[in-house]
Amino acid sequence: MICLDNSDWGRNGDFPPTRWESIQETTRLLYEAKLSANRESTVGLLSMAGYRVDVLVTPCTEDGRLLTATQGCKVGGDKVDLIKSLEIAMLALKHRPNKKQAQKIIVLLCSKLTEEADALVQLGNCLLYTSDAADERS
Repeated sequence: MICLDNSDWGRNGDFPPTRWESIQETTRLLYEAKLSANRESTVGLLSMAGYRVDVLVTPCTEDGRLLTATQGCKVGGDKVDLIKSLEIAMLALKHRPNKKQAQKIIVLLCSKLTEEADALVQLGNCLLYTSDAADERS
């Protein structure tokens, strides 16, 4: 599951490409590598900013759906609710088609964190308990 930060922080264009363009390119490279490595691999997309957390694509093997969702996701929203986003990503992974696959959540973040450290530690312990792997790239 790839979690995209589509907040207003992604519009920063001090150096080309902008943060949002970099996130889109990284997302494309990630799902292409995952899907080409193994035909049974599934990848899902989730946007974290805006009024609510949106699951753009549930875990699937179709790169066309992933490309359409990545290109169709718009930048907007003040803040990112990282904890709620990771909880929804865990829920989406719980209902994945192939239960024997490893679960991994990749967070592409370009805004600052506003969550309390204790809440993040508690969420990390929950991820360890459910055997989900979480990677953060900022």
